[in-house]
Amino acid sequence: MSADGPSAAPGPATYVGRLPSIVWRELPTLLVSSASVCVVAAVVMVVAPGVTPFALLGWAVVVAPVFSALVVQAHDMVRGRTPGTFSIVTYLRRTGGLGIAAWLPVAATGACSLVAVQVWRETHSPFALASAAVGAVATTLLTLGAVVAVPVGVDHPRLRRGRLLVTCLYIVALRPVPVFAVVGFLVAAVSAAVHIAASIVFLIPGPLALVLVVAVWTTADASGLRPQPSED
Repeated sequence: MSADGPSAAPGPATYVGRLPSIVWRELPTLLVSSASVCVVAAVVMVVAPGVTPFALLGWAVVVAPVFSALVVQAHDMVRGRTPGTFSIVTYLRRTGGLGIAAWLPVAATGACSLVAVQVWRETHSPFALASAAVGAVATTLLTLGAVVAVPVGVDHPRLRRGRLLVTCLYIVALRPVPVFAVVGFLVAAVSAAVHIAASIVFLIPGPLALVLVVAVWTTADASGLRPQPSED
């Protein structure tokens, strides 16, 4: 799988080494953007509490674009650029559509799976159970693709829709551990917030976005797909 352009960008180890200095230098930006993600997430949780089809769609349409904007901010930080403290709105306009495109299929298949599970509970239909199983597999695959899609899609704009999804699943299949590590990081952080102090929730999105970006390019490195050389 080839990249769209020259692959003169630094390797994954270089990006990992930059993380401590990035967090320190960009702390105000990360806090503002993380708070923005938490605010929209809180709105969705109030309007559509729990794990329901409507809630999943709300997260995909409302929260995913803002978090994707934060991911692209983190992508630029890792590349050595300096986003403005309140640049989350600019990034949202730039990449919000990509975030929705990446996560809406996940929400749709997840919602269908929830409906199938509910039907199976009420009817014990084997068809409903099979539909739920297929939906669970599809949701898992689409989630893995969505985790990778925003950094790859913003850096390689020629990859869109089906081509982007296939590319993302391909590079995850070659080196899945970093992507699973991101999911583990999220689960651990949310668990800590729930069981220790809910007030630390707003600290989660920024570091998660940075770890996600580094994990994506570590994963993609196995396929030869790398970030485009920075022009800065």
